[in-house]
Amino acid sequence: MLRKPVLAKCGNRRQTAKINPLAGEPQEWLNTPVLKQRQLWVLSFDFFVNWPLLSIADEIWIKRLVREEISPWPVLDPQVLRDWIEQVDSPETVQALQAFCRAQRFNGHYFLFKDATRWETDPQVVVDVEITAPSLQPVVNKPSALRQRIRTLRGGRVPIGPGGLVYSTSSLECFLSKTADFWPGDADAVLVDEKNLTRAILEFKKHNLDTPIEKQTLLNYRDRDKLKYQSLGLLRDRLQTAATLPILMVYYPTQPHIKNVKVERLAGPYDALQVVDAHLTELPRRSAPDSFHRFSEDVLKLMAMPPA
Repeated sequence: MLRKPVLAKCGNRRQTAKINPLAGEPQEWLNTPVLKQRQLWVLSFDFFVNWPLLSIADEIWIKRLVREEISPWPVLDPQVLRDWIEQVDSPETVQALQAFCRAQRFNGHYFLFKDATRWETDPQVVVDVEITAPSLQPVVNKPSALRQRIRTLRGGRVPIGPGGLVYSTSSLECFLSKTADFWPGDADAVLVDEKNLTRAILEFKKHNLDTPIEKQTLLNYRDRDKLKYQSLGLLRDRLQTAATLPILMVYYPTQPHIKNVKVERLAGPYDALQVVDAHLTELPRRSAPDSFHRFSEDVLKLMAMPPA
């Protein structure tokens, strides 16, 4: 009934972004017994920075796409929507997300919508399901109301640029990127322990070029994408309960002949993140599940958490 968004070109939603045919996507590599043995959950969500206050807003969003064949839409039955959400994300993941939100004082919202092609001329409705509320009470939003909410959470209008996004995970994000009310940025992977404390923030950076993965580094991107990296730094500051919550940059190739992944550990002020450690590790392969385990162990080492 629902599906997870897939990165695709804004001008042609059938043209998906490149992936490594041997390795797949980084989110797959972390779903291993190595992390489960350490009682670590991998969560992913979108979050807002209130730029005038330089703070993280108290809402996190998760978007899921409604399959085109679902009719009628919208559906507002709370139990039906709960079942759909748990089918796409598993009951355990939803429970972990709810517990994390409550512990960290976030309101967690699922936004469900069809991936329409022309939001400008044929806007669709967006159903908001707050999973941290005492009871589910789905709310229907029109794009205009959604834009106003984005503006409020961000503390004003923040344009992304005149051309908007080239690739995005939904056509709604493509549409909003051409306005000053673009969809919130994402946390690719947040590792959370059994006490709902954050142990690491992972950012995945795709390397499409036929150049050595060793040359990939934060300084190639930080200054030209300041808001992104400042956002990660502010999220770290919001979530950290100790002095050293690491941000790990994971550079991974789409070219199948490149055999390594580079992981950098970042530290420093939110607006001046720097690399403090770097590690090359073997590119995980779908055909070799043990390589997923090794990648997870390397992540733990860079988190200063030796494998059990």
